[in-house]
Amino acid sequence: MAMFPDRLSRSTPAVGDAALAAARCRCGDDPHDFVNACINRIAGEFSEEASEAPTALAGDKQLTSYRDDILHATETRSRLMREKAFKHSPPAAVAAVFRNGPPANADNLAALMLAHLEDMSAHLQGGDTDGWKKFWNTDSYGRAILGQAKAEEECRDRLLDDLRPRLKPNDVTLIPEAHAANDKEVDIAALAGEMKLPIEFKLETNKDLWTAPEKQLQKLYAIDPASRGRGIYAVLWLGGTHAKRKVATPPDGAKPTTPGELLQALQKAYGEQGLIQFIVLDGTPKKIAPSK
Repeated sequence: MAMFPDRLSRSTPAVGDAALAAARCRCGDDPHDFVNACINRIAGEFSEEASEAPTALAGDKQLTSYRDDILHATETRSRLMREKAFKHSPPAAVAAVFRNGPPANADNLAALMLAHLEDMSAHLQGGDTDGWKKFWNTDSYGRAILGQAKAEEECRDRLLDDLRPRLKPNDVTLIPEAHAANDKEVDIAALAGEMKLPIEFKLETNKDLWTAPEKQLQKLYAIDPASRGRGIYAVLWLGGTHAKRKVATPPDGAKPTTPGELLQALQKAYGEQGLIQFIVLDGTPKKIAPSK
């Protein structure tokens, strides 16, 4: 157990020599108490080094037994940063929201994005232009060719094409593959003033479908102070088994068969964690070409 103090001091310079010494004084010779004291110390720091430390430590195999403590400290730190950065919106900004202007805060931005995504999903199936076709290769009769759904990145870009003109009046800019902490990239970042809302996008067949809300969106992207813990996890359902597609297997093994079932399963698994919101858009083909 003597390895942990050195390991922590090398992995997390944010802790600092003085803090390590103080932790040793408080914890005596108990290595478990010492490590937890260091973890809690990191949770109370707001430097750039401290923001990167929890992610690095959570992935360290030599600290596996402390992973839950690290994740708890990470969430605590995120909450404290949100509270520290909170500012009441000025009256003019609030008034602008009611005039369908720019969002006044991160909650407004998230609500605005979710409303547009929900409206777009309704139009994919119920609109008069067969919006679902943008995600499929079709035959000369406009029927989806099974096995020829478009790639995830292209589907995301088609959504961006539809979202950008909707959000332009609100002064919201959408950036694909936007830079995030630790040299990562989030699928879409919605920018409005000093606010940044990360949107992680997946198809229903993506192997990381069930883990990405925590491992990617919550732990890597929503930790940005400009996001205030907010994020949207958007999944595009392209028919599932109806379109002979292999839906990613959830932890309990019970694969959803409809967009609604997938949304309920995600909300059940993650709905109580943080400020992440979920939406499943329905791109199921309404017309399918006969198999040759």
